[in-house]
Amino acid sequence: MVIESAASHACSNTRTCKGIRGAPYDVPNQASWMNGSVDGHASYKVDGGVTTPPAWGPGVYGCFSTNNGVKLDSAIEAPTVARVQLHDMLSLSLGGAGEITHLLNSRGGAANASSNSAHLAQ
Repeated sequence: MVIESAASHACSNTRTCKGIRGAPYDVPNQASWMNGSVDGHASYKVDGGVTTPPAWGPGVYGCFSTNNGVKLDSAIEAPTVARVQLHDMLSLSLGGAGEITHLLNSRGGAANASSNSAHLAQ
């Protein structure tokens, strides 16, 4: 099962191509949007039971317009096993509001006011 917050464009029934998801716009503060001790909730999450989810170009954007101090630790979360293949990931900070700290599983660069986008090729 792939959990997504927005529709994606399907290449076939087992692949995602250039799917983009958005983080919530209206997070009032960081304390209200935590995943345990981790900042925010991934906007694209691959469930541990998925066996064939190759994805090309998945992306996540954030526009934390209600509170610019809000952070999302990882835009995308996926099991770190060979069968899970994600390629050419992108995160965007729209208008530099808030921050997406990492792209995948706490890896990759930040998208924030200093750098509005981050790309991770695998």
